[in-house]
Amino acid sequence: MTTRFCPDCGAEYLADVDECADCLVPLVGGTAAADSDGGDEVVYELDDWEPELLEELAQALARNAIPYSWEDNRNLVVRERDSDRVDDLLDEIEYPDELDESEDGDEAPADEVPYERMSDLYVAADRLMHAPDDVAVAGELELAALAVEGGQAPFGVAPEEWARITELAAGLRADLAGGADADVVALDARTLRDVLRRFV
Repeated sequence: MTTRFCPDCGAEYLADVDECADCLVPLVGGTAAADSDGGDEVVYELDDWEPELLEELAQALARNAIPYSWEDNRNLVVRERDSDRVDDLLDEIEYPDELDESEDGDEAPADEVPYERMSDLYVAADRLMHAPDDVAVAGELELAALAVEGGQAPFGVAPEEWARITELAAGLRADLAGGADADVVALDARTLRDVLRRFV
């Protein structure tokens, strides 16, 4: 069930609740809490952020498949390996006018996709290949594909190879959205996994 969170105290509420009963501030969220995988964490102190910006940040984290949690006083907690991408998201939300265009007036270039995102896509494709009818696994693939969509190739991956990877990921997303047969989904997932194998 979808939940929402209080950015001030971290309390969790059902999706139909709009305000924290204790702090009387608007709720944010709609994504899962940060993974407890034993890795290092980074804390961002956002006590001066308005609720509208916090909600925008929560949506951006969800689009990028970045797990997070809230602590007291609007402290955002993420995995250390996601911190570079979170830094970019914070800048995009807090200073949108400065990032709309590069210094020469052209559109700002797309960010390089972190290598971990490609690894996540490989794992999702491998799982989907073996369980093409599993709705949860399909959701994992959808999030992993969205996390790499529109980004530049990770370091060490040639542009033409990256174009092939993103094309296959987009095709697999289209399979799932269009209700393709399980055999088709499994075959396309295998193709994507095999292309990614040499990089992970």
